Amino acid sequence: MAKIKNRFLSVIIWAIFFVIWNVLVFVIPDLSTAKANFWCPYVFTAIAFILVAVLMCYFKLSKNVIFNVLAPVYIVAGAYMAITLIMNTIFMCFPTGENLKASLIPNIVLLLLFVAAEIGVYMAYSHIKGDSEKTYAKVRSLRTLAVSVSSLEYLAKDSEVKSKVKALAEAVTYSDPMGVEETAEAEDELKAQIEVVKTLLNAEADKDAALSAIAKADALLKTRNELLRAVK
Repeated sequence: MAKIKNRFLSVIIWAIFFVIWNVLVFVIPDLSTAKANFWCPYVFTAIAFILVAVLMCYFKLSKNVIFNVLAPVYIVAGAYMAITLIMNTIFMCFPTGENLKASLIPNIVLLLLFVAAEIGVYMAYSHIKGDSEKTYAKVRSLRTLAVSVSSLEYLAKDSEVKSKVKALAEAVTYSDPMGVEETAEAEDELKAQIEVVKTLLNAEADKDAALSAIAKADALLKTRNELLRAVK
């Protein structure tokens, strides 16, 4: 329960602020009753409060949120809320009589601009998040492969085979983990060849066969690294 409260503390504070604003609006004498143009700015201000609260809740519940990308979402929301609050407070205090368009049109335009801006920021956020997840998956894949190769050292009985496996593991570890589309095929072949080496070592196969398989894996790794350097 405490964890949930901490996570949504900003949302709770926002809700309290909304309640206080409502109390002030309705307590001020004649503001909500004597002004013909009160309800239009009030409704749009309430909508702004609710939209920002929903936005905050959404990102509080989102996983793996990147702060540097998320910050613009809150900046846009904060600017929208501040402009709406100031503009509609002026409309409430200095009404335009029966001319509803004077407060309706600016609020509609501001709301549409806010929605468009947030959609744009969110699309950029989704794109960067997707690229980050793909990059993380590629890096994690090669690092996992390095761990797998290192574990083969314990399967090797022959000292020469053990030495070659250790050298291959170091080569994988110190290779650039940032693969690209052009290196995908070589990386898949490398993973398959590592499995071949593992199978041979588990079966305690002939030394020459094991060395040949390790050499092929090393050649595939070099091919992959050369392709990567050529692309970059």
